[in-house]
Amino acid sequence: MEWTAQRWIRTVLCAGLILPCALRAAPPTGIVQALDDVFIAHWQAANLTPRPPADDATFLRRLTLDLLGRIPTVGEARAFAANRAVDKREKLIRSLLASGEFPKHMGLVLDGIMQEKHAGDAAFSGYLAEAIAEDRSWDEVFRQIILAPREGAEEPANRFVLSRVKNLDELTIDTARIFFGVNVSCAKCHDHPLVSDWKQDHFYGMASFFNRTYEFNKEGARFVAEKSDGEVKFVNRDGVEKTATLLFLSGAVVKEPSLTAKAEPDKSPEKSSAKKDSKPAYVPPPFSRRELLIDVALENKTFFSRSLVNHLWAYFLGRGVVEPVDQMHSENPPAVRGVLELLGDDFAAHGYKLNRVIETIVSSRVYQMASAVEDDAKSPNVQEFAVGQVKPLSPRQYAVSLALAAGPLTENAEENARLVHDARGRANTFLAQKSFDAAGENYHTSVSEALYMSNNAEVQKLLQPGGGNLTERLTSLKDDVAMLQSAYWAILSRAPTDDEVDYLATWLAEAGKERSAVVRSLVWALLASAEFRFNH
Repeated sequence: MEWTAQRWIRTVLCAGLILPCALRAAPPTGIVQALDDVFIAHWQAANLTPRPPADDATFLRRLTLDLLGRIPTVGEARAFAANRAVDKREKLIRSLLASGEFPKHMGLVLDGIMQEKHAGDAAFSGYLAEAIAEDRSWDEVFRQIILAPREGAEEPANRFVLSRVKNLDELTIDTARIFFGVNVSCAKCHDHPLVSDWKQDHFYGMASFFNRTYEFNKEGARFVAEKSDGEVKFVNRDGVEKTATLLFLSGAVVKEPSLTAKAEPDKSPEKSSAKKDSKPAYVPPPFSRRELLIDVALENKTFFSRSLVNHLWAYFLGRGVVEPVDQMHSENPPAVRGVLELLGDDFAAHGYKLNRVIETIVSSRVYQMASAVEDDAKSPNVQEFAVGQVKPLSPRQYAVSLALAAGPLTENAEENARLVHDARGRANTFLAQKSFDAAGENYHTSVSEALYMSNNAEVQKLLQPGGGNLTERLTSLKDDVAMLQSAYWAILSRAPTDDEVDYLATWLAEAGKERSAVVRSLVWALLASAEFRFNH
Protein backbone atom coordinates (compact mmCIF):
# COMPACT_ATOMS: atom_id res chain seq x y z
CA MET A 1 0.00 0.00 0.00
CA GLU A 2 1.31 3.47 -0.88
CA TRP A 3 1.06 5.45 2.33
CA THR A 4 2.08 8.81 0.86
CA ALA A 5 -0.86 11.17 0.46
CA GLN A 6 0.00 12.05 -3.16
CA ARG A 7 -2.18 9.39 -4.78
CA TRP A 8 -5.19 10.27 -2.61
CA ILE A 9 -4.82 14.01 -3.19
CA ARG A 10 -4.52 13.56 -6.96
CA THR A 11 -7.74 11.52 -6.99
CA VAL A 12 -9.61 14.07 -4.87
CA LEU A 13 -8.43 17.11 -6.79
CA CYS A 14 -9.15 15.58 -10.14
CA ALA A 15 -12.77 14.52 -9.27
CA GLY A 16 6.32 18.84 19.55
CA LEU A 17 7.86 18.76 22.22
CA ILE A 18 6.98 16.02 24.80
CA LEU A 19 5.77 17.63 28.03
CA PRO A 20 8.24 17.32 30.91
CA CYS A 21 7.30 14.60 33.35
CA ALA A 22 8.77 12.32 35.97
CA LEU A 23 10.34 9.35 34.22
CA ARG A 24 9.46 5.85 35.33
CA ALA A 25 11.82 3.20 36.61
CA ALA A 26 14.34 1.73 34.20
CA PRO A 27 12.72 -0.04 31.25
CA PRO A 28 12.41 -3.84 31.32
CA THR A 29 15.29 -4.42 28.89
CA GLY A 30 15.81 -8.08 29.79
CA ILE A 31 12.27 -9.17 28.98
CA VAL A 32 12.25 -7.03 25.81
CA GLN A 33 15.36 -8.80 24.52
CA ALA A 34 13.89 -12.18 25.44
CA LEU A 35 10.71 -11.29 23.54
CA ASP A 36 12.70 -10.19 20.50
CA ASP A 37 14.64 -13.47 20.61
CA VAL A 38 11.39 -15.48 20.50
CA PHE A 39 10.34 -13.71 17.31
CA ILE A 40 13.77 -13.90 15.71
CA ALA A 41 13.78 -17.66 16.23
CA HIS A 42 10.25 -17.93 14.84
CA TRP A 43 11.07 -15.91 11.70
CA GLN A 44 14.22 -17.93 11.08
CA ALA A 45 12.31 -21.21 11.42
CA ALA A 46 9.64 -19.95 9.02
CA ASN A 47 12.27 -18.59 6.59
CA LEU A 48 10.83 -15.09 6.85
CA THR A 49 12.58 -11.75 6.52
CA PRO A 50 10.88 -9.29 8.86
CA ARG A 51 10.40 -5.68 7.86
CA PRO A 52 12.93 -3.17 9.19
CA PRO A 53 12.05 -0.73 11.97
CA ALA A 54 9.54 1.98 11.15
CA ASP A 55 10.97 5.45 10.63
CA ASP A 56 10.88 7.90 13.51
CA ALA A 57 7.81 9.81 12.30
CA THR A 58 5.77 6.62 11.90
CA PHE A 59 6.89 5.29 15.27
CA LEU A 60 6.02 8.54 17.06
CA ARG A 61 2.57 8.68 15.47
CA ARG A 62 1.88 4.99 16.14
CA LEU A 63 2.96 5.17 19.76
CA THR A 64 1.14 8.43 20.50
CA LEU A 65 -2.09 7.10 19.02
CA ASP A 66 -1.80 3.83 20.96
CA LEU A 67 -0.79 5.31 24.32
CA LEU A 68 -2.55 8.69 24.30
CA GLY A 69 -5.36 8.18 21.77
CA ARG A 70 -4.33 11.03 19.46
CA ILE A 71 -1.78 12.08 16.86
CA PRO A 72 1.29 14.05 17.98
CA THR A 73 1.14 17.83 18.01
CA VAL A 74 3.33 19.71 15.54
CA GLY A 75 5.73 20.58 18.32
CA GLU A 76 6.03 16.98 19.44
CA ALA A 77 6.53 15.70 15.90
CA ARG A 78 9.20 18.24 14.93
CA ALA A 79 11.06 17.88 18.22
CA PHE A 80 11.23 14.10 17.93
CA ALA A 81 12.46 14.36 14.35
CA ALA A 82 15.19 16.80 15.40
CA ASN A 83 16.30 14.69 18.37
CA ARG A 84 19.51 12.81 17.55
CA ALA A 85 19.82 10.85 20.80
CA VAL A 86 20.28 7.11 20.28
CA ASP A 87 17.86 6.31 23.11
CA LYS A 88 15.14 8.75 22.11
CA ARG A 89 12.56 6.00 21.49
CA GLU A 90 13.06 4.53 24.94
CA LYS A 91 12.72 7.96 26.51
CA LEU A 92 9.62 8.71 24.46
CA ILE A 93 7.94 5.50 25.62
CA ARG A 94 8.65 6.26 29.25
CA SER A 95 7.53 9.88 29.00
CA LEU A 96 4.21 8.96 27.36
CA LEU A 97 3.57 6.27 29.96
CA ALA A 98 4.23 8.83 32.69
CA SER A 99 1.97 11.48 31.15
CA GLY A 100 -1.45 12.37 32.51
CA GLU A 101 -3.07 11.48 29.18
CA PHE A 102 -1.99 7.83 29.23
CA PRO A 103 -4.13 6.49 32.10
CA LYS A 104 -7.22 8.28 30.81
CA HIS A 105 -6.86 6.82 27.34
CA MET A 106 -5.92 3.35 28.55
CA GLY A 107 -8.88 3.42 30.92
CA LEU A 108 -11.13 3.85 27.89
CA VAL A 109 -9.31 1.08 26.04
CA LEU A 110 -9.74 -1.37 28.93
CA ASP A 111 -13.35 -0.29 29.35
CA GLY A 112 -13.95 -1.33 25.74
CA ILE A 113 -12.11 -4.62 26.21
CA MET A 114 -13.93 -5.57 29.41
CA GLN A 115 -17.35 -4.03 29.02
CA GLU A 116 -17.84 -4.48 25.27
CA LYS A 117 -21.52 -3.66 24.61
CA HIS A 118 -21.77 -2.23 28.14
CA ALA A 119 -18.81 0.14 27.56
CA GLY A 120 -19.14 3.88 27.91
CA ASP A 121 -19.79 4.22 31.63
CA ALA A 122 -17.60 7.18 32.64
CA ALA A 123 -17.45 6.03 36.25
CA PHE A 124 -16.04 2.63 35.30
CA SER A 125 -13.49 3.94 32.78
CA GLY A 126 -12.54 6.58 35.37
CA TYR A 127 -11.99 3.84 37.94
CA LEU A 128 -9.72 2.02 35.49
CA ALA A 129 -7.84 5.24 34.68
CA GLU A 130 -7.24 5.83 38.38
CA ALA A 131 -5.95 2.28 38.81
CA ILE A 132 -3.53 2.75 35.90
CA ALA A 133 -2.36 6.14 37.17
CA GLU A 134 -1.56 4.53 40.52
CA ASP A 135 0.11 1.55 38.77
CA ARG A 136 -2.23 -0.65 40.79
CA SER A 137 -1.59 -4.37 40.34
CA TRP A 138 -3.98 -6.09 37.94
CA ASP A 139 -4.82 -8.83 40.44
CA GLU A 140 -6.02 -6.13 42.83
CA VAL A 141 -8.14 -4.56 40.09
CA PHE A 142 -9.54 -8.00 39.24
CA ARG A 143 -10.43 -8.60 42.87
CA GLN A 144 -12.17 -5.24 43.18
CA ILE A 145 -14.14 -5.75 39.97
CA ILE A 146 -15.29 -9.32 40.61
CA LEU A 147 -15.77 -9.21 44.37
CA ALA A 148 -17.00 -5.60 44.55
CA PRO A 149 -18.30 -4.16 47.85
CA ARG A 150 -20.77 -6.55 49.38
CA GLU A 151 -22.62 -3.70 51.04
CA GLY A 152 -22.62 0.06 51.20
CA ALA A 153 -22.65 2.77 48.57
CA GLU A 154 -22.40 1.93 44.90
CA GLU A 155 -18.80 1.77 43.69
CA PRO A 156 -17.52 2.14 40.10
CA ALA A 157 -15.79 -1.24 40.32
CA ASN A 158 -19.25 -2.81 40.63
CA ARG A 159 -20.15 -2.00 37.06
CA PHE A 160 -18.74 -5.12 35.40
CA VAL A 161 -20.82 -7.44 37.57
CA LEU A 162 -23.84 -5.15 37.89
CA SER A 163 -24.23 -4.78 34.13
CA ARG A 164 -24.54 -8.58 33.82
CA VAL A 165 -25.85 -9.71 37.19
CA LYS A 166 -29.41 -10.31 35.98
CA ASN A 167 -28.19 -12.81 33.39
CA LEU A 168 -26.16 -15.64 34.93
CA ASP A 169 -25.08 -17.01 31.55
CA GLU A 170 -23.77 -13.63 30.41
CA LEU A 171 -21.92 -13.02 33.66
CA THR A 172 -20.36 -16.50 33.52
CA ILE A 173 -19.39 -16.39 29.85
CA ASP A 174 -18.04 -12.83 29.87
CA THR A 175 -15.95 -13.41 33.00
CA ALA A 176 -14.37 -16.49 31.44
CA ARG A 177 -13.84 -14.81 28.07
CA ILE A 178 -12.46 -11.48 29.24
CA PHE A 179 -10.43 -12.42 32.30
CA PHE A 180 -9.37 -15.96 31.37
CA GLY A 181 -9.41 -15.98 27.55
CA VAL A 182 -11.85 -18.88 27.37
CA ASN A 183 -15.27 -18.94 25.73
CA VAL A 184 -17.24 -21.69 27.44
CA SER A 185 -20.60 -20.80 25.87
CA CYS A 186 -20.57 -23.85 23.58
CA ALA A 187 -20.31 -26.14 26.61
CA LYS A 188 -23.62 -25.11 28.14
CA CYS A 189 -25.86 -27.72 26.52
CA HIS A 190 -23.23 -30.42 26.06
CA ASP A 191 -19.49 -30.93 26.12
CA HIS A 192 -17.86 -28.64 23.55
CA PRO A 193 -18.27 -30.37 20.18
CA LEU A 194 -14.95 -29.15 18.76
CA VAL A 195 -12.73 -28.54 21.77
CA SER A 196 -12.03 -31.44 24.08
CA ASP A 197 -10.83 -29.09 26.81
CA TRP A 198 -14.28 -27.78 27.74
CA LYS A 199 -17.03 -29.90 29.24
CA GLN A 200 -20.46 -29.09 30.59
CA ASP A 201 -18.94 -29.38 34.04
CA HIS A 202 -16.70 -26.40 33.23
CA PHE A 203 -19.58 -24.18 32.17
CA TYR A 204 -21.78 -24.94 35.17
CA GLY A 205 -18.78 -25.11 37.49
CA MET A 206 -17.94 -21.52 36.49
CA ALA A 207 -21.60 -20.49 36.75
CA SER A 208 -21.64 -21.80 40.32
CA PHE A 209 -19.25 -19.05 41.37
CA PHE A 210 -21.93 -16.51 40.43
CA ASN A 211 -25.30 -18.18 40.98
CA ARG A 212 -25.67 -16.69 44.46
CA THR A 213 -24.84 -13.18 43.27
CA TYR A 214 -27.61 -10.62 42.84
CA GLU A 215 -28.22 -6.89 42.77
CA PHE A 216 -29.22 -5.21 46.03
CA ASN A 217 -30.73 -1.74 45.99
CA LYS A 218 -30.31 0.15 49.22
CA GLU A 219 -31.80 3.62 49.35
CA GLY A 220 -31.35 4.00 45.62
CA ALA A 221 -27.72 2.83 45.56
CA ARG A 222 -27.15 -0.45 43.75
CA PHE A 223 -24.44 -2.82 44.83
CA VAL A 224 -23.45 -6.43 44.31
CA ALA A 225 -24.83 -8.75 46.94
CA GLU A 226 -24.60 -12.48 47.52
CA LYS A 227 -26.83 -15.14 49.09
CA SER A 228 -25.55 -17.75 51.48
CA ASP A 229 -27.09 -20.73 49.69
CA GLY A 230 -28.24 -21.98 46.30
CA GLU A 231 -26.82 -24.53 43.87
CA VAL A 232 -26.64 -24.85 40.09
CA LYS A 233 -28.35 -27.88 38.61
CA PHE A 234 -28.16 -29.00 34.99
CA VAL A 235 -29.09 -31.95 32.79
CA ASN A 236 -26.38 -33.68 30.78
CA ARG A 237 -26.67 -35.29 27.33
CA ASP A 238 -27.83 -38.54 28.96
CA GLY A 239 -30.75 -36.78 30.63
CA VAL A 240 -29.25 -37.10 34.09
CA GLU A 241 -29.67 -34.13 36.42
CA LYS A 242 -26.47 -33.09 38.15
CA THR A 243 -25.56 -30.58 40.82
CA ALA A 244 -22.60 -28.53 39.65
CA THR A 245 -19.43 -28.39 41.69
CA LEU A 246 -17.31 -25.28 41.92
CA LEU A 247 -14.90 -26.00 39.08
CA PHE A 248 -12.29 -23.66 37.60
CA LEU A 249 -11.17 -23.84 33.96
CA SER A 250 -7.90 -25.50 34.97
CA GLY A 251 -9.90 -28.44 36.31
CA ALA A 252 -9.32 -27.43 39.92
CA VAL A 253 -12.31 -28.28 42.12
CA VAL A 254 -12.93 -25.63 44.76
CA LYS A 255 -14.22 -26.67 48.18
CA GLU A 256 -16.32 -24.27 50.18
CA PRO A 257 -15.18 -23.38 53.71
CA SER A 258 -16.55 -25.41 56.58
CA LEU A 259 -18.74 -23.31 58.82
CA THR A 260 -18.41 -24.12 62.49
CA ALA A 261 -20.82 -21.47 63.69
CA LYS A 262 -23.60 -19.33 62.30
CA ALA A 263 -24.32 -15.73 63.15
CA GLU A 264 -27.56 -15.14 65.00
CA PRO A 265 -29.72 -13.13 62.57
CA ASP A 266 -31.69 -11.29 65.28
CA LYS A 267 -28.44 -9.82 66.72
CA SER A 268 -27.18 -8.52 63.38
CA PRO A 269 -26.98 -4.71 63.11
CA GLU A 270 -28.58 -4.95 59.70
CA LYS A 271 -31.51 -6.90 61.08
CA SER A 272 -31.94 -4.47 63.94
CA SER A 273 -32.05 -1.59 61.50
CA ALA A 274 -34.55 -3.45 59.37
CA LYS A 275 -36.90 -3.97 62.32
CA LYS A 276 -36.68 -0.30 63.28
CA ASP A 277 -37.44 1.31 59.95
CA SER A 278 -39.24 -1.62 58.25
CA LYS A 279 -36.82 -1.56 55.32
CA PRO A 280 -35.05 -4.72 54.15
CA ALA A 281 -31.36 -4.87 55.02
CA TYR A 282 -28.62 -6.86 53.42
CA VAL A 283 -26.95 -9.57 55.50
CA PRO A 284 -23.71 -10.72 53.82
CA PRO A 285 -23.04 -14.46 53.61
CA PRO A 286 -20.36 -16.08 55.77
CA PHE A 287 -18.15 -16.40 52.66
CA SER A 288 -18.30 -15.33 49.01
CA ARG A 289 -18.17 -17.74 46.11
CA ARG A 290 -16.87 -14.93 43.94
CA GLU A 291 -13.96 -14.57 46.34
CA LEU A 292 -13.26 -18.27 45.95
CA LEU A 293 -13.12 -17.74 42.17
CA ILE A 294 -10.57 -14.95 42.60
CA ASP A 295 -8.42 -17.13 44.84
CA VAL A 296 -8.39 -20.13 42.51
CA ALA A 297 -7.81 -17.94 39.44
CA LEU A 298 -4.76 -16.32 41.03
CA GLU A 299 -3.49 -19.65 42.29
CA ASN A 300 -3.84 -21.13 38.79
CA LYS A 301 -2.42 -17.96 37.28
CA THR A 302 -1.88 -19.11 33.68
CA PHE A 303 -5.36 -18.23 32.40
CA PHE A 304 -5.48 -14.92 34.24
CA SER A 305 -2.04 -13.66 33.24
CA ARG A 306 -2.03 -14.78 29.60
CA SER A 307 -5.53 -13.53 28.86
CA LEU A 308 -4.74 -9.91 29.66
CA VAL A 309 -1.41 -10.12 27.84
CA ASN A 310 -3.20 -11.46 24.75
CA HIS A 311 -5.84 -8.69 24.91
CA LEU A 312 -3.12 -6.05 25.15
CA TRP A 313 -1.14 -7.65 22.35
CA ALA A 314 -4.24 -7.54 20.14
CA TYR A 315 -4.74 -3.86 20.92
CA PHE A 316 -1.15 -2.84 20.18
CA LEU A 317 -0.36 -5.26 17.33
CA GLY A 318 -3.75 -5.52 15.63
CA ARG A 319 -4.42 -9.19 16.46
CA GLY A 320 -3.80 -11.54 19.36
CA VAL A 321 -1.04 -14.11 19.62
CA VAL A 322 -4.05 -16.38 20.06
CA GLU A 323 -6.83 -15.26 17.76
CA PRO A 324 -9.71 -14.91 18.54
CA VAL A 325 -8.59 -13.65 21.92
CA ASP A 326 -11.26 -15.65 23.79
CA GLN A 327 -10.36 -18.98 22.19
CA MET A 328 -7.33 -20.02 24.22
CA HIS A 329 -7.44 -23.82 24.08
CA SER A 330 -5.51 -26.81 22.76
CA GLU A 331 -7.24 -26.78 19.36
CA ASN A 332 -6.23 -23.15 18.72
CA PRO A 333 -2.46 -22.87 19.25
CA PRO A 334 -0.77 -19.47 19.40
CA ALA A 335 0.58 -18.01 16.17
CA VAL A 336 4.02 -17.70 17.73
CA ARG A 337 4.81 -20.11 20.52
CA GLY A 338 6.47 -18.81 23.64
CA VAL A 339 5.17 -15.23 23.53
CA LEU A 340 2.25 -15.60 25.94
CA GLU A 341 4.24 -17.89 28.19
CA LEU A 342 7.09 -15.39 28.40
CA LEU A 343 4.98 -12.27 28.89
CA GLY A 344 2.39 -13.96 31.11
CA ASP A 345 5.00 -15.37 33.47
CA ASP A 346 6.81 -12.01 33.61
CA PHE A 347 3.50 -10.26 34.30
CA ALA A 348 2.77 -12.53 37.26
CA ALA A 349 6.35 -12.52 38.55
CA HIS A 350 6.43 -8.71 38.70
CA GLY A 351 3.24 -8.21 40.66
CA TYR A 352 0.80 -7.99 37.73
CA LYS A 353 1.95 -4.49 36.80
CA LEU A 354 0.02 -3.43 33.72
CA ASN A 355 2.44 -0.67 32.76
CA ARG A 356 5.34 -3.11 32.65
CA VAL A 357 3.54 -5.33 30.13
CA ILE A 358 2.67 -2.34 27.97
CA GLU A 359 6.19 -0.94 28.12
CA THR A 360 7.59 -4.32 27.13
CA ILE A 361 5.27 -4.68 24.14
CA VAL A 362 5.85 -1.19 22.71
CA SER A 363 9.62 -1.49 23.25
CA SER A 364 9.79 -4.69 21.23
CA ARG A 365 11.10 -5.11 17.73
CA VAL A 366 7.80 -6.48 16.46
CA TYR A 367 5.83 -3.42 17.66
CA GLN A 368 8.30 -0.97 16.12
CA MET A 369 8.38 -2.71 12.74
CA ALA A 370 7.51 -0.92 9.49
CA SER A 371 4.12 -1.65 7.92
CA ALA A 372 5.03 -0.53 4.41
CA VAL A 373 5.85 -3.29 1.91
CA GLU A 374 7.65 -2.75 -1.37
CA ASP A 375 5.41 -3.10 -4.42
CA ASP A 376 7.22 -6.21 -5.65
CA ALA A 377 7.51 -7.83 -2.23
CA LYS A 378 5.17 -10.46 -0.89
CA SER A 379 3.68 -9.41 2.42
CA PRO A 380 4.01 -12.07 5.15
CA ASN A 381 0.85 -13.50 6.68
CA VAL A 382 -0.39 -11.28 9.48
CA GLN A 383 -0.13 -14.05 12.07
CA GLU A 384 3.64 -14.20 11.57
CA PHE A 385 4.08 -10.65 12.94
CA ALA A 386 6.87 -10.05 10.42
CA VAL A 387 5.33 -6.80 9.15
CA GLY A 388 3.63 -3.99 11.04
CA GLN A 389 -0.15 -4.15 11.01
CA VAL A 390 -2.36 -1.33 9.75
CA LYS A 391 -5.16 -0.53 12.22
CA PRO A 392 -8.14 1.78 11.70
CA LEU A 393 -8.39 4.53 14.28
CA SER A 394 -11.18 4.16 16.80
CA PRO A 395 -13.92 6.81 16.54
CA ARG A 396 -12.41 8.62 19.54
CA GLN A 397 -8.87 8.53 18.16
CA TYR A 398 -10.13 9.82 14.82
CA ALA A 399 -12.28 12.58 16.31
CA VAL A 400 -9.57 13.91 18.64
CA SER A 401 -6.93 13.72 15.91
CA LEU A 402 -9.14 15.58 13.43
CA ALA A 403 -9.76 18.38 15.91
CA LEU A 404 -6.09 18.55 16.87
CA ALA A 405 -4.72 18.50 13.31
CA ALA A 406 -7.10 21.18 12.01
CA GLY A 407 -6.86 23.40 15.09
CA PRO A 408 -4.34 26.12 15.94
CA LEU A 409 -0.68 25.50 15.20
CA THR A 410 2.09 25.90 17.74
CA GLU A 411 5.52 24.49 18.37
CA ASN A 412 5.57 25.85 21.90
CA ALA A 413 5.74 23.00 24.40
CA GLU A 414 3.76 24.97 26.97
CA GLU A 415 0.89 25.30 24.52
CA ASN A 416 0.64 21.56 23.77
CA ALA A 417 -1.50 20.70 26.78
CA ARG A 418 -4.00 23.45 26.02
CA LEU A 419 -4.26 22.48 22.34
CA VAL A 420 -4.82 18.84 23.23
CA HIS A 421 -7.42 19.74 25.87
CA ASP A 422 -9.33 21.94 23.40
CA ALA A 423 -9.17 19.24 20.72
CA ARG A 424 -10.61 16.62 23.07
CA GLY A 425 -13.46 18.97 23.91
CA ARG A 426 -14.25 19.64 20.26
CA ALA A 427 -14.01 15.93 19.45
CA ASN A 428 -17.04 15.29 21.68
CA THR A 429 -19.18 17.04 19.07
CA PHE A 430 -18.07 14.56 16.42
CA LEU A 431 -18.50 11.59 18.74
CA ALA A 432 -22.02 12.67 19.71
CA GLN A 433 -23.05 12.43 16.05
CA LYS A 434 -21.82 8.79 15.91
CA SER A 435 -20.78 9.02 12.28
CA PHE A 436 -17.29 7.49 12.51
CA ASP A 437 -17.00 3.77 11.86
CA ALA A 438 -15.94 1.54 14.72
CA ALA A 439 -12.64 -0.27 14.28
CA GLY A 440 -13.02 -4.00 13.73
CA GLU A 441 -11.42 -7.07 12.23
CA ASN A 442 -12.96 -6.52 8.78
CA TYR A 443 -13.04 -2.75 8.79
CA HIS A 444 -14.27 -0.87 5.72
CA THR A 445 -15.05 2.81 5.61
CA SER A 446 -18.80 3.13 5.24
CA VAL A 447 -20.72 5.40 2.89
CA SER A 448 -22.08 7.12 6.00
CA GLU A 449 -18.61 8.12 7.21
CA ALA A 450 -17.52 9.19 3.74
CA LEU A 451 -20.56 11.44 3.37
CA TYR A 452 -20.06 12.81 6.87
CA MET A 453 -16.47 13.80 6.09
CA SER A 454 -17.60 15.40 2.83
CA ASN A 455 -20.73 17.25 3.90
CA ASN A 456 -21.09 17.61 7.65
CA ALA A 457 -21.22 21.18 8.92
CA GLU A 458 -18.89 20.48 11.87
CA VAL A 459 -16.25 19.06 9.56
CA GLN A 460 -16.61 22.05 7.26
CA LYS A 461 -16.08 24.37 10.25
CA LEU A 462 -12.66 22.81 10.73
CA LEU A 463 -11.70 23.96 7.25
CA GLN A 464 -12.89 27.56 7.53
CA PRO A 465 -10.04 29.99 8.33
CA GLY A 466 -10.40 31.52 11.77
CA GLY A 467 -9.20 31.49 15.35
CA GLY A 468 -5.63 30.80 14.32
CA ASN A 469 -6.54 27.36 13.01
CA LEU A 470 -4.54 25.36 10.48
CA THR A 471 -6.32 26.66 7.39
CA GLU A 472 -5.88 30.28 8.46
CA ARG A 473 -2.20 29.71 9.21
CA LEU A 474 -1.56 27.96 5.90
CA THR A 475 -3.42 30.60 3.90
CA SER A 476 -1.21 33.30 5.38
CA LEU A 477 1.98 31.56 4.21
CA LYS A 478 3.08 32.77 0.78
CA ASP A 479 5.89 30.28 0.35
CA ASP A 480 4.35 27.14 -1.13
CA VAL A 481 7.01 24.78 0.19
CA ALA A 482 6.75 26.22 3.71
CA MET A 483 2.97 25.90 3.52
CA LEU A 484 3.18 22.25 2.45
CA GLN A 485 5.68 21.52 5.19
CA SER A 486 3.33 23.01 7.80
CA ALA A 487 0.31 21.10 6.46
CA TYR A 488 2.08 17.74 6.47
CA TRP A 489 3.62 18.15 9.92
CA ALA A 490 0.24 19.20 11.38
CA ILE A 491 -1.85 16.45 9.80
CA LEU A 492 0.44 13.53 8.94
CA SER A 493 3.16 14.17 11.56
CA ARG A 494 5.92 14.06 8.96
CA ALA A 495 7.57 16.10 6.26
CA PRO A 496 6.26 15.76 2.70
CA THR A 497 8.37 13.75 0.26
CA ASP A 498 10.13 15.46 -2.62
CA ASP A 499 7.59 13.98 -5.06
CA GLU A 500 4.71 15.33 -2.99
CA VAL A 501 6.25 18.79 -2.86
CA ASP A 502 6.89 18.83 -6.60
CA TYR A 503 3.38 17.73 -7.48
CA LEU A 504 1.55 19.97 -5.02
CA ALA A 505 3.71 23.06 -5.54
CA THR A 506 2.86 22.94 -9.24
CA TRP A 507 -0.81 22.69 -8.42
CA LEU A 508 -0.63 25.56 -5.92
CA ALA A 509 1.20 27.78 -8.39
CA GLU A 510 -1.73 27.43 -10.77
CA ALA A 511 -4.32 28.32 -8.12
CA GLY A 512 -4.12 32.07 -8.56
CA LYS A 513 -7.01 33.85 -6.86
CA GLU A 514 -8.42 30.48 -5.79
CA ARG A 515 -5.49 29.82 -3.46
CA SER A 516 -7.58 30.03 -0.28
CA ALA A 517 -10.05 27.46 -1.60
CA VAL A 518 -7.20 25.26 -2.79
CA VAL A 519 -5.62 25.35 0.68
CA ARG A 520 -8.92 24.22 2.22
CA SER A 521 -9.08 21.39 -0.34
CA LEU A 522 -5.56 20.35 0.57
CA VAL A 523 -6.35 20.26 4.29
CA TRP A 524 -9.52 18.27 3.68
CA ALA A 525 -7.74 15.81 1.36
CA LEU A 526 -5.05 15.13 3.94
CA LEU A 527 -7.60 14.73 6.76
CA ALA A 528 -9.69 12.36 4.64
CA SER A 529 -6.70 10.35 3.41
CA ALA A 530 -6.09 6.73 4.28
CA GLU A 531 -2.76 7.73 5.81
CA PHE A 532 -4.59 9.84 8.38
CA ARG A 533 -7.50 7.42 8.93
CA PHE A 534 -5.27 4.50 9.90
CA ASN A 535 -2.58 3.83 12.46
CA HIS A 536 0.27 2.31 10.51
